[in-house]
Amino acid sequence: MPNDIMRREAERLRKLADTCEQEADYSTTRKLLKLVIEIDEGDIGLPHSTMATDFFNLGAACIKLNYLQEGKRYLRSALELRLSFLDSTDPLVLDTANLLLSIDDTVSDQSASQSVPVVHEVMKNRNYGTVDRS
Repeated sequence: MPNDIMRREAERLRKLADTCEQEADYSTTRKLLKLVIEIDEGDIGLPHSTMATDFFNLGAACIKLNYLQEGKRYLRSALELRLSFLDSTDPLVLDTANLLLSIDDTVSDQSASQSVPVVHEVMKNRNYGTVDRS
């Protein structure tokens, strides 16, 4: 299918996911956003900002469903994308990083001991400094 048709379909699914999120139907939100990201990944011309927002929203939906590890994966993707086009002090970057850090703080000791502090690692590797944990 041509990209414009797929983009329209992705936008329709985004709007539906937003409606489901507003109605606290996070399971449906999660399913819809997974479809959106599948479309996003095949769209070479899609702005990074759109894809980052989709990953962030999917991560947030996963967290609301208590799928913390899955949520962390999507938030990491959102953070990576946002750091590719935004300054490290941009509110979108900080919000994403702080949400990711808050998940790390709530994960069980067993899981936390196995996880790498990804936010600090990403920011250090890209010379962005650190994220305020307060």
